Amino acid sequence: VKLAKEGLLEERIAQRSQDGVVTSHLVAQLYLGRTWAREAATDAAIGRVTPADVNAALRKYLKPDGFAYAFAGDFGKK
Repeated sequence: VKLAKEGLLEERIAQRSQDGVVTSHLVAQLYLGRTWAREAATDAAIGRVTPADVNAALRKYLKPDGFAYAFAGDFGKK
């Protein structure tokens, strides 16, 4: 979880160093009535995620009983 958070935050920071990304964020923020404070809050929330948070989300949204499995191939050949 630590490495995933670090990678995600580094990617978000790197993206904000690109003029095109900054421009598109500014346009989107203007349209949605948001500010850079929301980006900072998102970064802070990512930084606070714990392994327990990840496990809770997985338990809530991933239901193994609902997975579909398919196997393909010529299983008659040896």
